[in-house]
Amino acid sequence: MVNCRPKHHKTIATGFITRSDTAREGPADFMILAQQEDDDDDERFQDLDDEEDDEEADKIYMKPLTKKWMNVEKLEEAREKEESEKYRAERPKIQQQFADLKRGLAAVTDDEWANLPEIGDLVGKNRNKN
Repeated sequence: MVNCRPKHHKTIATGFITRSDTAREGPADFMILAQQEDDDDDERFQDLDDEEDDEEADKIYMKPLTKKWMNVEKLEEAREKEESEKYRAERPKIQQQFADLKRGLAAVTDDEWANLPEIGDLVGKNRNKN
């Protein structure tokens, strides 16, 4: 296939912005104006000394929120406790599973206990061949 494009022709992409296009510009006018307004706000409120009123207002505002958070916390604790109890009911601890067998060991006499075979006698090289 023959290339029909002349050698001096360059393809130019339009509608694209690169970092080099935007990096050369400084901050926009609206950004400078917004920063100046923020600085003005700081100067306007420097002489006010209403900390006590602010603290009281914060306490009044936070009171219902604190109650709500406490209620949510209580509900979460109750839910977690219920889930834990359900989990333990479905999957009891090994100690609970063998509790009845453990009580049954109390009936084993000293002679029966002494006649229990050693683990080494049952497995491995030392196994007694009957």
